[in-house]
Parts: sequence; structure tokens; C-alpha cells
Amino acid sequence: MQPTRSTAFDAPPDGELPVFSPMRGGPIYRALVRLNLSGGDLEWPSRRMLAVAVVTWLPLLVLAGRQPVPGGIDFLHDIEAHLRFLAAIPVLLAGEVLAQIRFGGTVRQFVLRGIVLPRERARYDAIVASARKVADSNLLDILIVVAVYTLGHWLWRSQIAIGSPTWYATPTADGGLDLTRAGLWYAWVSLPIAQIVTFRWVARLVVWYWFLWRTSRLDLYLTATHPDNAGGLGFVGVNTMAFAPLLLSQGIVLAGIIANRIFFENQALASYKVDIAGLVLFELALVLAPLTMFSPLLGRTKRDGLGLYGAVAARYVQEFEAKWVLGGAPPGEPLIGSADIQSLADMGNSFAFVRAMRWVPIGWQTVYQLAALMLAPILPLTLTAIPIEELVDRLLKTVL
Repeated sequence: MQPTRSTAFDAPPDGELPVFSPMRGGPIYRALVRLNLSGGDLEWPSRRMLAVAVVTWLPLLVLAGRQPVPGGIDFLHDIEAHLRFLAAIPVLLAGEVLAQIRFGGTVRQFVLRGIVLPRERARYDAIVASARKVADSNLLDILIVVAVYTLGHWLWRSQIAIGSPTWYATPTADGGLDLTRAGLWYAWVSLPIAQIVTFRWVARLVVWYWFLWRTSRLDLYLTATHPDNAGGLGFVGVNTMAFAPLLLSQGIVLAGIIANRIFFENQALASYKVDIAGLVLFELALVLAPLTMFSPLLGRTKRDGLGLYGAVAARYVQEFEAKWVLGGAPPGEPLIGSADIQSLADMGNSFAFVRAMRWVPIGWQTVYQLAALMLAPILPLTLTAIPIEELVDRLLKTVL
């Protein structure tokens, strides 16, 4: 049974709102706080960004320097390494500020909008406390470090490391890699740090969606006529943009990997179209697919709304027809200017909102924005497939 509006929308003062963000917590986070590399929620992470660059990129510059690599890639020309450590990782670190704001806001909005009913508030607070405990657990960060030094290291050596001589390794006859001094630091310090930052984002994504899944099992109060076309849950989909830094960083790393193979192995951008499309679809599915957990609730709300508003609309149009079409209007009552016309239009608009309600709390605009963020770093590589003169000519023809 749906509660009344006054019962549902009984938000507490700000001091009583739940507080939670999966970006905080864990031994790594606590270590950063002790090292004075992490402070307030909205503090710009410039110290962390500088510290990571000093530990990951600067030693490689010192160890590899300007040493030439005959027939291969020297450090100064390694596009992938520079993009990974000087662009992708800073994006993730800076993105923690955006994520902190959006996650915290989403947790509060469930209460402020009256979606969590007063009778469910105790269960909701318990879910928030449980999610906060998981995010702050030691086990999560330990699993990340273990995964980085096992699976992550294996994937890099077997799938990502370039097959020609580089500043960090020389391919061996048996298909392995003979690491240089710089390569040892790169493989066991720089890359693991970059992967830990990335994997922590993925782990936080899992914690966040676990929190949303448990919340979706509550008796939530949704409204079929809500203008966000998601029963009032549209803010959940919009705040998925909190993971935009993760997708952007993956696009930057992919652009660096492809750029190295284009410029140093004479490969074509077109040969990577399947890889690009596959990564974009995988990352979008990773971020968006879990939102389908709300689909049963949204579907039920839409069906109920269509039934309820359909019955009201049927009764209204029957009375309207009897009054204005079949001659039941009192003598002398003018049709022009009658409030009945506006009421009929309002009823039609309400029913249209119900019919337009989505089965997932996210719109196509957010999907397009996330996909565009991933593809943006790869876009400059199209210049390797289309000469700049031809590209300018095409643009001029399109504009003129």
C-alpha cells in the first residue's frame, strides 16, 4: 500500500542525514591520511598527485633518462608511460573529489526526497553503516594488492607490454621480457601503484552498487508521474557520473597503448576498432548494468501507475464527454475559458509521464556522456589515419 505524500516526505534535519562514501576508508586511505596526503572531503588532491608522480614517473626519468634504445622506444618517447602516470592517474586522484560529493549527495537524497519511508529508516541506516564498514575493511585493500602483484602483473607482461625493444625491457627468444633497471622499478613499483589506484576505484564501484542493491530491496516510495521518468530515482542515474574519472582514465591509458603501437610498430588505428568498441562497451556495462537492480521496482511502479492513472483518466474523460460533448453542461456555462479544458490537458500530461517512465534510473544522455569521455583521448589518434590536410578539407566542406 502506497503511503500518502505527507507520510512519505518527512525528511529529517541535515544533522540527522546518513553520511557515507565508498571513496573513504581502508588501510591505504588511512595511510595517506597519516602521511598528510589526504585531508578533507573537498580538498584538491594536489599533494597526492605530486607524490604519485614523484614515486612512479620521476624514478623512471632518472633511471632511463635519455638513453637511446636502438630499434625501439626510449623513455622520453613512450607515450603510454607519460599518459598513464602524468594524466590517467592524476585524473583518478582528482576525480575522488567529484565522487565524494556525488556519492554523499546520493545517500542523503534517498532520505531528503522521501524515497526511504520513515518506517524503513532504521533498516536504511543499517545498510549505510554496513557499507561504510565494508569500505573501511582491511581485507578489501589486501585483496587489491594481491590482485595487482599477481593477475595485474601477468596481464601486463602477457597482453600489454610492447613486443619490441623498449627502455624498460628487451624481448627474449622464449617470448619473455628481460627487464632493465628502469624496467624493474616500472614493473614492481610504478605500474602496481597505478593499478592499485585503478583497482581501488573498481572496488569502490562494487561497494557502491552493493549498497544500492540492498537499498533497492527496501519498501521505497516511488511516484510514477515524477518528471525524471524514473519514479524519482533519476538522481541515482545522474550521479553515476561520479565514475566518469574512471572511464576517462581508461580511455587515456588505451590511447597511450594504441599510440605506441601506431608510431613504433607501424600498426593502423583501424586495426584496434574492435578493441576500442569492446573496452567502451565493457566499461559502460561495468558502470551502468548494475542499475538494472531497480528495474523490478520501477516496472512495478509503472504498471501500478498506468492502472491507477488510467482509471482516473477514464473516469475524467467520460465525465468531460458527458458534460461538453453530450450536452450535459449547465445552460449558459461557456466552453471557452472553462477550467475543464486545462484539467483535461493536465490529466493527459500526467498520463504521458507515466507512459514515458523508464525501467532503469538513467537516461541516454548520461550514457552518451560517459561513452564520449572514454573516446575523447582516442580521438586525436584519428589524425594518424586521416591526413590533417584531408581532415581540414572535410571540415571546411561540412561547414561551408
